Amino acid sequence: MRCGYAVRQNILPLIDTLKKNSEKALQIYWHLDNISTNNGMLEWLRKLLNFSENQSVGGKKGVSMQDAALQEEQERAARLIVEGTRLLTTRIPALFETESSDITFRQWEALKIVLASRSPEISLADITSYMGYSRQNVKKLVSGLERAGYVTLRPSHIDGRALRVEATRKARREAPHYAELEQRMFNSLFEGVQDTELSVSARTMATMIRNVAD
Repeated sequence: MRCGYAVRQNILPLIDTLKKNSEKALQIYWHLDNISTNNGMLEWLRKLLNFSENQSVGGKKGVSMQDAALQEEQERAARLIVEGTRLLTTRIPALFETESSDITFRQWEALKIVLASRSPEISLADITSYMGYSRQNVKKLVSGLERAGYVTLRPSHIDGRALRVEATRKARREAPHYAELEQRMFNSLFEGVQDTELSVSARTMATMIRNVAD
């Protein structure tokens, strides 16, 4: 069963916020960084999911077996979330880009900001602030969009030192296609996830994001 539209719309901002804070979250479990490939991550996740509750727990002096088992399960759940997040940040763009040969998922994210802006003009700094990426990375994304004919870069009318980003006719013409691609991507991502499960996951993720955010 695919999740409802309203639930999808509620979780998308959380995914966006998670991308901005995922680096800080990963630092908490940085010792897991030895798992460097997607195949390695998948295998590691399978092992976690196949963990037997009957596995013995030892070496926890002064802690009951029940408490120790619960603590281990919590640690495994936390690591699963962190590694799952790392895997999704790779797989989500890949799902989009299998059907998009013109722009990347990150470029589409930047282009959406330009298209949705209601300000007289939007600058590189505005896009950087919204996406939470470095200015250098955003400049690369926007420069790629410019080369592909989706945006133009011109001096700002407000601040001559800044660059304003404007969407082209091509961008407005192709936007519905990329929006549909994105929707199909998220439908695929949430396939088989019940609305109630997604809501619980969203609340849990929101709490964790608050815990690691400044």
